[in-house]
Amino acid sequence: MTRSILLVLLLSACAPTTAGPWPSLARRPGEAAPLVPRPAAPPAVAASAAAPADTGDASARLSSIERDITSYEARLKTQLATTAAAVAKRGAARTGDDAAAAEVEATRLERLGGQAGDLRERLNALAGDLARRGADPALLARTGKAIDRIEALRAEQAKGFAAARR
Repeated sequence: MTRSILLVLLLSACAPTTAGPWPSLARRPGEAAPLVPRPAAPPAVAASAAAPADTGDASARLSSIERDITSYEARLKTQLATTAAAVAKRGAARTGDDAAAAEVEATRLERLGGQAGDLRERLNALAGDLARRGADPALLARTGKAIDRIEALRAEQAKGFAAARR
């Protein structure tokens, strides 16, 4: 009984008071409004006026991504070969200089996987833009082929990385 009375007394000390040295946790008027004013939405551009420029822009974006994929593919092939050679040199050993070199090459190969993910995100953004605008089917097909290509390269990278970790 005395324990419960003591517990009630101790907990009552934690009860908030309206007066005292500490400020209230209630919202103040300045906290209710956003601190940074939000800009008004930009005016909508007529689709017919923007379509020709957007198609050229989308085509240029896709060409840039395709060049980046080609560059990525060359780097991936080189890194896969380098990693495979380092893993073969390491053999079954998990310690020593050869093991450290194999680990470094596996890490470089893993980093390439992140770059492939970035390329895929750029392609996804482009495909979304094209789909919203109802773009040229040939441009959509070209984007689809680029997506298939980067996915095949991502699978190749993941397979090589898994082999390096064995």
